[in-house]
Amino acid sequence: MPILFLLAVMFGFTAGEEVNIMSFNIRYGAANDGINSWENRKEFVYETIKREKYDFIGVQEALGFQIEFIKEKMDGYHVFSRGREKNPTKGESCGIFYSDSWEIDIEESGTFWLSENPQKPASKNWDASLPRITTWARFMHKKTGFSVYVYNTHFDHLGQTARENSSKIIIKHISARKYDIPVILIGDFNASETNEAIKTIKKGIPQGPSFFDPWNFLNPNSKKRGTFNSWESRKDGAKIDYIFVLEGTQVLDAQILRETFQGRNPSDHYPVTAKVLASSSLGDY
Repeated sequence: MPILFLLAVMFGFTAGEEVNIMSFNIRYGAANDGINSWENRKEFVYETIKREKYDFIGVQEALGFQIEFIKEKMDGYHVFSRGREKNPTKGESCGIFYSDSWEIDIEESGTFWLSENPQKPASKNWDASLPRITTWARFMHKKTGFSVYVYNTHFDHLGQTARENSSKIIIKHISARKYDIPVILIGDFNASETNEAIKTIKKGIPQGPSFFDPWNFLNPNSKKRGTFNSWESRKDGAKIDYIFVLEGTQVLDAQILRETFQGRNPSDHYPVTAKVLASSSLGDY
């Protein structure tokens, strides 16, 4: 019996569907970054994103005008996005761009806050410095009917307790999903690979799903793991940007993109990518 089939049986997957994903913290567009201000690098962001046909592109720290710029430039893509403030058009978002090959199930989508009251807009708790969100949706492939959940998030940069609780909130939400289908969790987690918040994502909470990082799967011993570059093209820092997939997912490729343009980075974070073969099982769908 082929090994892939055995793995499929063991982990509950059937024949796979190739899914290509990018996660990219594009840096807050209103920041006073001088030469690295949004107007001076927005074309670099676009050049980075357009290099390959992604099924899903999750962006973090994105303000409305940044979302609109990318949307206008990227033919063949739609976006699902909501700002983190009470007014849905205000504040940073964790927008999910999806290609024309997919359609969104609007009834299985939304944004929740990483707080004690996840449905309360702009809420924050514990030691969080700012409101933080997760935007999610179920997407269906138009041609094959394959269905997948995509979650995009951005954890607090200061509050460790908030980060740990944020992981638990997300795992709890995923555990309660309506359809037993693949899940892709992406974002800027502001936490290194040894952080308890990341350990929770990997091992799940009791009776919750477990995830792994495709890049680490392919590069377990790499010393060039850094994804926050401080505008200086660093590679030796912590990995804080991730694409997570459910245990049992086959990894085809995973990269940290470090291309520069005119000697400059498109953001103070490197985008991360993964190409995986996820299950085509639709569960209850």
